[in-house]
Amino acid sequence: MSEILDVCADLDRVTFEPGEVILAEGDDGGSLFILISGDVAIAKGDVHLVTVSEPGAVFGEMAALLGGPYSATATAVTDVHARHSSDGAALLASRPVLGMHAARVLARRLHAATAYLADLKTQFSDRSDHFGMMDVILEALLQKQGTAADQTVKPQQDPRL
Repeated sequence: MSEILDVCADLDRVTFEPGEVILAEGDDGGSLFILISGDVAIAKGDVHLVTVSEPGAVFGEMAALLGGPYSATATAVTDVHARHSSDGAALLASRPVLGMHAARVLARRLHAATAYLADLKTQFSDRSDHFGMMDVILEALLQKQGTAADQTVKPQQDPRL
């Protein structure tokens, strides 16, 4: 991860105190943060997903790439030091090493999510309710290819939250 931090060494350094929101779900995206040190809690709605502490972790990349709002809230658990860019999309486009890093992070998340959904599909293949729809969800995840006209994501509230 030191390579990622080296690539971003010229970006503004920002600090967040414990409990301070770094980015909020639903807010306009655009900014990108690269973790230098500290612990950051990621939550979707009221559901805590993970605490991230690895230097070089990237926050705001989905919103930057999709041109939409933040999909989750990132909150400082400890004192957090990070690099910041107010134009995350331009930053990712201009620094291939960082762009590839973000792509790998997103690919790992997608891999884990599809493996989980495939497992659910196997477990609930005999169901006729919403659990039996895993094949539809997997196909949508694996086959959805954006077009040039479909570069932004419209904000939608997840009804499960």
